[in-house]
Amino acid sequence: MTTVVIGCDHNTGQDTEYQDKMAEVLESGGYETEKLSVGPNSFASYSYNQNGKQANGKIGVFILAVGLTSICDLYDGNTNFDYAYFAVRGGLGQGMDTQEEFQSKGVHKDKHGDCISKSCNILDGKTYPEINEYISSKGKAVFGTSPEELANNVLDAIKGGSGNTGEGGDDSSSSDDKEPTPMSYVDMIKDLISVWDGDVECKVRQDKLYINKVPKPNPQLWVVEGNNIVSGNAKTSDYHSDTINTLHVTYNDKTITITDEYLINRFGVVEETIPAVEIVTDYSGDSTDGTTDGTGDDSNKYRTIAGILQKYMTSNDWNSYINSVRKCTTRDQVKNLIVGHKKKDGVKARNNLIITEICEALKIET
Repeated sequence: MTTVVIGCDHNTGQDTEYQDKMAEVLESGGYETEKLSVGPNSFASYSYNQNGKQANGKIGVFILAVGLTSICDLYDGNTNFDYAYFAVRGGLGQGMDTQEEFQSKGVHKDKHGDCISKSCNILDGKTYPEINEYISSKGKAVFGTSPEELANNVLDAIKGGSGNTGEGGDDSSSSDDKEPTPMSYVDMIKDLISVWDGDVECKVRQDKLYINKVPKPNPQLWVVEGNNIVSGNAKTSDYHSDTINTLHVTYNDKTITITDEYLINRFGVVEETIPAVEIVTDYSGDSTDGTTDGTGDDSNKYRTIAGILQKYMTSNDWNSYINSVRKCTTRDQVKNLIVGHKKKDGVKARNNLIITEICEALKIET
């Protein structure tokens, strides 16, 4: 149900009577009402409030004497009302006492000069029908000379009528003959786009109206336990949850660790340790005593070049050193690489023994 907010300017001792009758008639017409304290500031504050935006989605009705100030202020300002009606009171000694005069007499700026909005000069001297045409996107002025007449005319205007149900009006047809019309341009546009309900949306932001195409829903569904699904109601699983996310690489007495924090947080630690230099075991040759038992003991393990070098010697660049040894084709070449190279602490093997083992692994005749 639409809410109508009713404000009233200080005019005569009948201000409260006009406001009460307005609320009574509008409620009988199917609207909820809010009555503000009498005075122009309460209605303006309600209309322009940007923090609470109290006026959003509501209709404003302001009861006032003949004049331009309140009308121009609302039209030029950033009102939050969906639409506003200015209930102009006749019979206050301002030369506007009948509906005919409301339709034909010009309206001028207040003498005390507080009508300073940019539209004041544009509308100065215009009749109320001309003013209504100018402000039609935000509001409309309605006339009445008694609380009941004014309230009924406002209700008629809200429901789409001319706002003239009393004497001297141009609305000679009965209410049953009226064609229903939109209350405002905003409602008219909403009615036009209703055939695309669900495909487009209509939004009003201050004094601008936006029509946007509703984006198609994302076909992908992300199910996150603890976020958009209650834990225990469903089970979720991931592909490749056993992927290694913590890798330890050993080199001599050093260890380099590489981690993937995202996978660790998701699946927990899945780790593996590997050496930086792979020791290749060769069981194709004979053991040092001429026998092969196939058990893979140290005598067989260090038959490879890498095994022999790592058994006896140190190096800051094993790959380069091993490759140099593997290229040797004579015992002298092997000797030149081995002699003088630093051996591991505690190694007592003679150079000739190391050279012989390497030559045997390289199948170099000695």
